[in-house]
Amino acid sequence: MGESAVSAGVDLSRPACLLMGALLHFFAADDARDLVAGYVAALAPGSYVVLSVGRGDGDAANQGFRAYSSGGNQSYNHPVKDFTGFFGDLALVGPGVVDAREWHPNAGEEGPFPPRSGYTIVGVARKRDAG
Repeated sequence: MGESAVSAGVDLSRPACLLMGALLHFFAADDARDLVAGYVAALAPGSYVVLSVGRGDGDAANQGFRAYSSGGNQSYNHPVKDFTGFFGDLALVGPGVVDAREWHPNAGEEGPFPPRSGYTIVGVARKRDAG
């Protein structure tokens, strides 16, 4: 990560939080993994990483991803296993990789939530302390 206005204002020698929300479904799986790994390499141990992507199951979701991609912006419907791999060797924070509605629902919103063809999956991980 080169010097920029952002990195000049952030002390990356101390734990920080990297947020990549609704971004990685615009990258092929290998490219998404490499993108996350590049940023994680610059983070201090103890830092957190929050990732989310749009995801879908079934014909309606597949149609939606194809329709979006036909507009000039490629989008990828990453399987949960691939998305989980974007975290590399970071330590996932409970409850792990889940439908965003299930990460830590507010009081009164406890699941089980009804299935949907399209949804957001999210995960939070922590960069392990050195040693």
